[in-house]
Amino acid sequence: MDFAPDFNDPALNEEEAFKYVFPEKVGDDFGNIRKLRNKLLGQVEKYIFLEEMMEGPWAEKLAMLRFLGKNKMLDEFYRHLNQEFYPALDSPDLPEGNQLYWRYLGAREVNNVKSAFQDDGRSGLYFQEASDSLDHYYLYQKLVYACQMLNRQNIVPLESAFQLGLLDEFRPFLEKELPFLQQPLFQIWITAFNMLRENEAGRLEWWNRLNDLLDEHFSLLSANAISLIYGYLQNNVRYITPDKEAQHRVYIRLFESQIDKEVFKNHFTLSSGSFYNTIQTYLLLDDIQGAETSFNRYKGILPVLGEDISDLCNAAIQFEKGNFSQALDILNGIQEFSNLHNNVKFRRLLLKTYFELGGEYISLAEDSVNAFRVYISRYADQLGELHSTANREFINITFKLLRMIPGKSHLTGLEAEIGAFPRLPERKWLLAKCRKPRKK
Repeated sequence: MDFAPDFNDPALNEEEAFKYVFPEKVGDDFGNIRKLRNKLLGQVEKYIFLEEMMEGPWAEKLAMLRFLGKNKMLDEFYRHLNQEFYPALDSPDLPEGNQLYWRYLGAREVNNVKSAFQDDGRSGLYFQEASDSLDHYYLYQKLVYACQMLNRQNIVPLESAFQLGLLDEFRPFLEKELPFLQQPLFQIWITAFNMLRENEAGRLEWWNRLNDLLDEHFSLLSANAISLIYGYLQNNVRYITPDKEAQHRVYIRLFESQIDKEVFKNHFTLSSGSFYNTIQTYLLLDDIQGAETSFNRYKGILPVLGEDISDLCNAAIQFEKGNFSQALDILNGIQEFSNLHNNVKFRRLLLKTYFELGGEYISLAEDSVNAFRVYISRYADQLGELHSTANREFINITFKLLRMIPGKSHLTGLEAEIGAFPRLPERKWLLAKCRKPRKK
């Protein structure tokens, strides 16, 4: 091939492109590409962002690397990555800050990726789908984006370093680069980071400090900053300190301030999952009126909030009000979700509703338990170990409750079983059912 192919062309002939890049390789070497096609996620996708930061032949080099990554020739891919790609990070065309990020992250990424591979003889290295691979990919993209935005004095680098857990490593650099007015935000991120990495007993001090900083500098927080704090706290806030109500109130304040500042201006879209979780937070506080007010105020202005998620929120509110038949009517009108976690929420609420209705619905509850168990087993890899284990425990305890006879002493043992699992979904409801079993 006498010309450089367009490596971004989906119609590009793979074998001809391979011969162009590696003219010394022939025969079975190309066959390895096809054998490994389904063994590796396209790691080179992560590096393509640098095309916007470089000029000249490196755009072509990166496109070539991306092509090779998609076609699974890992040994050659890593040879080019280590011999040609990383040395380019010293290019004077790259801003100093970007070089710092990329040199650090380059070594970190190679180690992380290679640790997920294993030697398989002649075929070389191939990807083992670790449970956290997609999460790491998302975080990696965030930090790359941070590099691009750094010279615009954007807060994104700080958020990304926080999200990756790299604040300690980047602290001197961030303190130097951040504009003076963003120093309070830096203190907020550092405090939130320290709070989340502490053990249960050590989080109270950091939590109180975070609340003080939020109160003092709340007007400085952009919707982007609020969104990230909110996202990190939403999965930890229930378990941080005994002061549950204060934590939940901060959680809700962040959410509603975020919407008020940005969604009404059409500058920000909130995920449907975050909206659902906030409705659930109100309900955990036994604040049904607050849940209804928030639901009615925001349901019509969230573009990403599909009708079914809106219905799921409404069904949850009706359930907490004791309107179980109305909740069931709403749930029966919901179609299957494309999001696995939304399906899990739906199935849990449907099972609880059958349980509360009792009578002829108990057989439906038992069928729902079995179907839910199969569903969790089928999608355990996608849900992750934490969510799969927690939902299996919820299913098992609910099944035991369905089979128990009121007044028997083994209810006490079941209550202890629930207490031993602090992250159990619907924990409050399950405990209530142990203390006041359903009527026959």
